[in-house]
Amino acid sequence: MRIGLNTLYLAPGRVGGVETYARGLVRGLARIDPRNEYVLFANRENAPTWGALPANFAVHECPVRAASKVHRTLYEQLRLNAAARRLGIDLLHSLCHVAPPRRNGMRAVVTIPDIIFLRFPGEFRFVQHHVAHRLMRRAVREADRVLVYSEHTKGDLRQEFGVPANRVDVAPLAPGEPARDPEAARPVLEALRIPEHYIYSVLATYHHKNLDGLLRAFARLRERESVPHALVISGLRMAAHSRFEALVEELQLREDVIFTGWVPEAALRALYEGAACFVYPSLYEGFGLPVLEAMALGVPVVCSNATSLPEVAGDAALLVDPRDPAALAEALARCLKDDATRRMLVEKGRAHAARFTWEECARGTLASYQRAMAGGAAQP
Repeated sequence: MRIGLNTLYLAPGRVGGVETYARGLVRGLARIDPRNEYVLFANRENAPTWGALPANFAVHECPVRAASKVHRTLYEQLRLNAAARRLGIDLLHSLCHVAPPRRNGMRAVVTIPDIIFLRFPGEFRFVQHHVAHRLMRRAVREADRVLVYSEHTKGDLRQEFGVPANRVDVAPLAPGEPARDPEAARPVLEALRIPEHYIYSVLATYHHKNLDGLLRAFARLRERESVPHALVISGLRMAAHSRFEALVEELQLREDVIFTGWVPEAALRALYEGAACFVYPSLYEGFGLPVLEAMALGVPVVCSNATSLPEVAGDAALLVDPRDPAALAEALARCLKDDATRRMLVEKGRAHAARFTWEECARGTLASYQRAMAGGAAQP
């Protein structure tokens, strides 16, 4: 097969987990598949960032910037198919929610990371929500196969769009591979003034990430347990960020909460490894990759029991109701103070995270491609 990978959405350092997915999948495919040919349809920002790839991989730079969402979407919907046809693509895999219309008999696979547009529509501008929802619905309807990260999202697609279970393939993600580079990390950490003792989380400041609940739980923890730990939160600063800064002031946590914003990989690894525990309180996730990243680096995890997260964390984390700040505070206290619990979580976490690899994600994805090629056109 000659396979196209649509990465036009990928703005380096600005799209969070869906960038980790694209880069991890490409690494995995490069390791396991020397037989098929791959063309990465890239935008001007990400085209130079793929590094050395095997001979059966090529990067095709499209005349569009990811930062220009309107221009990029129009190019994807109106011109990407023609570019793929010129390059002899047999199957086009669109890696993030939407895809160009099906034309010319080319097979189509689309990855749906989540349906956050439907679960939390208030987090998106009206036009953005309406257009994304409509394009995602059409992409799911027209695709030969639909890829998701979790069984939970597979169920969401059946519930919301009526997608038959036998047309959806699950290919779980894997922990990232942030490099150990103390010299690169040191100036970043010094500039951020990271304290010696801290609880860590990786959350963009969206409402569904439940920063409100985390901050209230942390305030309760500080008040009732007298722990010395600060709370350090890394992630993209979204439109709601100012609201969370105001809540920090209201809870009198200004000296104890650090928002780092986005951090480079070397600093990300150092922040994970230096944490007393990792907390992930999200209300909704299509997967929840930071949970596995923390486990892989030997950090005990406290995790929400909502949506896909129990599926990802297994029995290797303390699972709690994210809407109950008291329960979250209690789990954090146990993680910080109970040495036996900490040792158990670290041991189980490392073993659990090791089961998830990008090679396995790539194998599941390649199997989906083969089903798409064998199955004929998708049914409406």
